Amino acid sequence: IAFISSSMGLLKNAAPNGTAYRLSKNAINMYAAMLATRVIDKEIIVTPIHPGWVQTKLGGNQAPFTTENSADGIYNAILLNIESGKFWDITIPGID
Repeated sequence: IAFISSSMGLLKNAAPNGTAYRLSKNAINMYAAMLATRVIDKEIIVTPIHPGWVQTKLGGNQAPFTTENSADGIYNAILLNIESGKFWDITIPGID
């Protein structure tokens, strides 16, 4: 189970801007961690994924990742992450 999240939802990245966005992504991260413990016996892997700062209407043209880069990173996170509940940041593969 993959959730699209954001590193802006991590406690270590708490800041006064984007409050609703940060809180909603933090909730996704927490839910993913909780769900991972609930489905552990079923061998289901749960992964909250930060797709990077992407060149979209929200991200703008100055964002460093194209939608293709981000999709590739999300795909790799789904394939490579074997630690259920682990936050996956496609900009730093394997690092939470």
